[in-house]
Amino acid sequence: MYRYTFLILLLTLTLCQPAIARTDEADSLLQVLPQKNKAEQAAIYTRLCRIYWQRNADLSNTYGNLALSTATEIDDQRGIMMAHRVLGGLYFYQGQLDMALWHNNLALSIAIEQYDHDMQGSLLNNLGIIFRDMGDFKRSMDVHQKSMLIARQTNNKGLLVVSANNVGRLFIALQDYNEAASYLYDGMHHLSDLPDPTSLRLALHSNLARMHSQLGNTDSARYYLNKTLLLARENENINRMAEAWQGLGILSLAAAQYDSARLYFYRSLLLDKEFKDTHAESEDYYHLARLALAQQYYDSTYYFLQQSQEAAKESRAAGLMKQNYELLSKYYKETGDAARAIDALEQYIMLEDSLFNEQLAHELTAIRMEEAEAHNLEVIKNKEQELDKERNFSLFLLIITLLAICLIIAIIISYVQKRRDHKRLRRQNEEITRQNEKIASQKAKLERSNRQLTEARKTIISQNEQLVYQNEELEERVNERTQKLKVASNELNRFLYKLSHDIQGPLTRTIGLCQIASMELKEEKATHYFSLVSETVQNLNHVLMRLQMVNEIRNMKPISRKIDFERIIAGQIQLNSLQAGYEEMDFDISIDEQLDFEGNPQLLEMVLFNLIENALRFRDTTPGKKPVTQIRISMVDNNRLCIDVIDNGIGINDAHKQEIFEMFNKTTTAENSSGLGLYLSNMAIEAMGGVITLEKNPEQLTHFRILI
Repeated sequence: MYRYTFLILLLTLTLCQPAIARTDEADSLLQVLPQKNKAEQAAIYTRLCRIYWQRNADLSNTYGNLALSTATEIDDQRGIMMAHRVLGGLYFYQGQLDMALWHNNLALSIAIEQYDHDMQGSLLNNLGIIFRDMGDFKRSMDVHQKSMLIARQTNNKGLLVVSANNVGRLFIALQDYNEAASYLYDGMHHLSDLPDPTSLRLALHSNLARMHSQLGNTDSARYYLNKTLLLARENENINRMAEAWQGLGILSLAAAQYDSARLYFYRSLLLDKEFKDTHAESEDYYHLARLALAQQYYDSTYYFLQQSQEAAKESRAAGLMKQNYELLSKYYKETGDAARAIDALEQYIMLEDSLFNEQLAHELTAIRMEEAEAHNLEVIKNKEQELDKERNFSLFLLIITLLAICLIIAIIISYVQKRRDHKRLRRQNEEITRQNEKIASQKAKLERSNRQLTEARKTIISQNEQLVYQNEELEERVNERTQKLKVASNELNRFLYKLSHDIQGPLTRTIGLCQIASMELKEEKATHYFSLVSETVQNLNHVLMRLQMVNEIRNMKPISRKIDFERIIAGQIQLNSLQAGYEEMDFDISIDEQLDFEGNPQLLEMVLFNLIENALRFRDTTPGKKPVTQIRISMVDNNRLCIDVIDNGIGINDAHKQEIFEMFNKTTTAENSSGLGLYLSNMAIEAMGGVITLEKNPEQLTHFRILI
């Protein structure tokens, strides 16, 4: 036993390295936890339970119970279901099958009430695994088949692979290897349909290794075990790592490689103890008992069987208890205790679901016959012992002498070894001292860095406070200036309104007086002057009306109606019919037949009126040249309305292209131009969310384009 104890300590030092938990995710979840509502907190506790259940079982259990109590407090049924599910998984991996069964059944009842088929399938799989480990293969097969049916009905590829893996594992336990292979390889085939198949690939590799091991396919079994071990290490899956070590130990034991088998079994045992998986611990102790029995270490065999049976009883694993009794019977048989061998076999038979096993019955009879023969042989042996006493005494003296020599040699070897150990420990102590000094130096550096970070944090807080104050001050200034702009805008609106009403009346009367004077006066010169006055007043009235339009556009509420472009264009051409040159102008109009556009008809009428008026006013009067105005309306990319107005008039100088849309800007010397038409058009188009531009034209035509 001291040899095994020393080996355990050695493996603990070499294998039990600090587990690298997903602390980054856990820390971030704990930081945001106080800011969340109860339902979100329950979900975070559930996730924390899942993060720690292969790293810190006690902490995982705490988070699982917090998730359950928080969800129960607000009657969050889904949260309660998820908490029961994760606690069931935790208890299963700890080998507490009763608790795992209870939690999974509660979660399943909620999933059924909520018609959550995917969750039903997952929980049925969990129950099937629990029933399998409890030795209830019939119920295990029933729930696995239900899970597989749900997977096919919902086309859930992940659930289908899980079910195939678990049914394959069940057929391995039933020793139906053809069926097991069919399900396991079918699961491998569907792995490519999953986005992240790592955990399922681990499970399938582990079960394929188990199947090949039981079939005696050593090379195939070792191949899958090594793949499982590599993948489990990469993903820090303690449970699968332990399974892989145990499988390699079984293969080594079958090949009589006892030292390798012992190393593998102890690695598996240490991981299972770290994870508190009592079911797996029972299996590890069982295989260690098999190894000890193969080497005829009977004390160790009995010790390991006792440990295996205690763990099997704790996890209610009937199958493990049965195989323990079977191995215990072999142990008693080899040690010559026939009565206890019979008792162990009787316990084994009772665990066979009350089915009579002829092979075991014959074996029981054979053991009883051996017991009778052993009694007769014992009588003969006692007689022979009396005859051999003198011969044995001489042999005893020889053995004592040899033992004394061995003891002296052992003492010498022990002394030399202790000296070597003392030197090695002294070197290790010196190395530890150097490491401590290095750690102290690093600690001092960290403290300095922390102080610097604290100062930097204070500076940042101070700067943030200054920025907040400056932002508040800027916001006050913006609000103040916005209010002033509103006041100025209102004053401008009142001014334009007053201007239009106070001036328009006198202008209208002046025009009327000029018309009366022209009619009554006969002198040609006076009539000419009055006509000039009338024309000037009319131009002034026109400018006033344009200024009113500016105010109306600024204050116009947005409206949207379907536009009849044919009617609008015809109306605006008719309104310009009194303009000079109208009779000479040809209009070429093209409208997309599929055009369907909604907008502000008043603003579009104003824009088209101004552009047609400009085309008439600035036409080319060169003799022999026919004035033409083209109007094209269509929909272009991104479903935008495009209006093109093109005329062959006198054109616009390139130097004035950037100024034509400004107020009171005149690009010609025409006396009847107010400089407001294009400005109003630009305002109207912007009010509709569009843009108007003067395009370059290779034929030197005047080309305005509107995009809305």
